[in-house]
Amino acid sequence: MKLPKVYFIPGMGANKDLFANQRNAGFEMEVLEWITPHQDETIEDYSGRLSESLNINEDFIIAGVSFGGVVAVEIAKKLSPLKTILISSVPTYQEYPLLLKFLSCFPIYRLTPQSIYTNSFVQKFILYSMGFQTDKGKSLFLDMLRNTDPFFIQWAIDALMKWKNTTIPQSLLRIHGKDDRIFPSRNVKGAYFISGGHSIILEDAENVNKIIRLAIDNTLVQDYPKS
Repeated sequence: MKLPKVYFIPGMGANKDLFANQRNAGFEMEVLEWITPHQDETIEDYSGRLSESLNINEDFIIAGVSFGGVVAVEIAKKLSPLKTILISSVPTYQEYPLLLKFLSCFPIYRLTPQSIYTNSFVQKFILYSMGFQTDKGKSLFLDMLRNTDPFFIQWAIDALMKWKNTTIPQSLLRIHGKDDRIFPSRNVKGAYFISGGHSIILEDAENVNKIIRLAIDNTLVQDYPKS
């Protein structure tokens, strides 16, 4: 029996390099490349366009990291994959931390210029929020961030603040860092928690990949020992 392909969606400000540690992890995978969003496009509509690159004639799994997880949720609602995997992400806006809920009501982030993401102080704050523990991880993420269109980042932030989904996909698997600063673990329900922050896809890939392989092999994931 052919194992299902895993389609990965990177986080905001990231690209296919985010999944360097998954390429030889023992499962077939493909990374979806971000497409240019339309002005004021919703996450729901954007996800529909992005999903056109999936081969839905074969069984598949959709996996997303952070903002990519939100997009994965919307794709799952439309296409019903075998499993939806969220890594450092949330399935509904109800798990947003207080800061994101505040910004959803008072969108002061719209006052910031696109150039703000090239500011060294802002980049240091982003690295802190991501919880990187290694210089290699920091360097890789900064390279990805610098190669991301600032318009995409501004659109993604605004779309995330407007997202009001309350539907949890069927066959949902969640992998989350215990010390995640962006989506704190205290707000997260039904996840497998592993050591690390928001950057576990890069810095604890061994445990992340182990859980993904168990899911692909149709193993009871609840048997995986929590760390």
